[in-house]
Amino acid sequence: MIVGIPKYYPLQSGDAAVDKSQTPIGPRKQRQVYTYIAAASAVLLTVLGSYLLWTAGMSSASSPGARTSLERYLSPTRDDDARHLGNVTPINVWSHNDEWRADPLFDALRQGCTFVEADVWLVDGQILVGHNAAMLTPGRSLRNLYLDPLHKLVAHINARAAQGSSVQGVFAIDENQPLHLCIDIKVGPNQTAGQVFQALQSELRSLREAGYLTTYDTQTETWSRSAITVVGTGATPMQGVLEMTQRDIFFDVPMSMIADSATIDSTVSVTSISDYQEHVNWNGREPHGRENAIQVVKSLIKDSKKSGILSRFWNTPSWPIYARDAVWRMLLDAGVDVLNADDLVAAASF
Repeated sequence: MIVGIPKYYPLQSGDAAVDKSQTPIGPRKQRQVYTYIAAASAVLLTVLGSYLLWTAGMSSASSPGARTSLERYLSPTRDDDARHLGNVTPINVWSHNDEWRADPLFDALRQGCTFVEADVWLVDGQILVGHNAAMLTPGRSLRNLYLDPLHKLVAHINARAAQGSSVQGVFAIDENQPLHLCIDIKVGPNQTAGQVFQALQSELRSLREAGYLTTYDTQTETWSRSAITVVGTGATPMQGVLEMTQRDIFFDVPMSMIADSATIDSTVSVTSISDYQEHVNWNGREPHGRENAIQVVKSLIKDSKKSGILSRFWNTPSWPIYARDAVWRMLLDAGVDVLNADDLVAAASF
């Protein structure tokens, strides 16, 4: 019996004078109350269930021992020499805010994304992953979610490679295609971008020592291509990248900087970026304005093209879907190299 719901008693003769505030509720009213309680309970259980699933996922992703992504990725149903990515075709899609995904890194790899972005913060000497400070937890570190899984994956792929041979990438269809690990540096209170950048350099040591990072030697002016190319975006300090003699972090340069800088070329930056809604006045909802948008985009990316630097626009419309797709199509028609995407399935099938 639910507490607080008075039992129904049929009205007896002489009861008409009873105070209505003390009158037991009738069957109809009682059914309504039960209905309201049931509905409220259902909503509460749904919210609670969603929260528990979310926290379970976060806990699973943050616990190295609980991660099964690498095992699922290296499916035993594939031949030993082709376990990595099977028939997945690599595509120039940038997995925006990748750490928000149910399975960071691996959701993007399964769709063939060659650019994966992780937002990082330096907290008590550890590089943590999260879009904002409120999302940071000790278990969700750059090392746990990205660096260690990538190290194991590339090591597995190259386990049978001949000594001295070039490092194979993560995509079986094109083993020379690097995965771009894009680190969006965030700066917390009482710290500088330079401090975060230095911590990132230290964190990459194991991948560097294994020879898994694309590197440009500024003294000999030679490249060592490898499975992973690290791109520093967000608050990454350009000066820090320029000062690296063995450069294995590359600067995601704003398109507007390229023409005015004598130091920016493809040995410093492999990617360039521009804010779509700041520079392009077309939302994709109607055909009018498309041709003008193409000309604007071509003008913005011309210096990137000239310098051999890949171009990308962020902050593109995401809704409605037809407008998003129209903008994507326009960008590709204009010659943009990389699509910035939140919906990876849609981008992969585009």
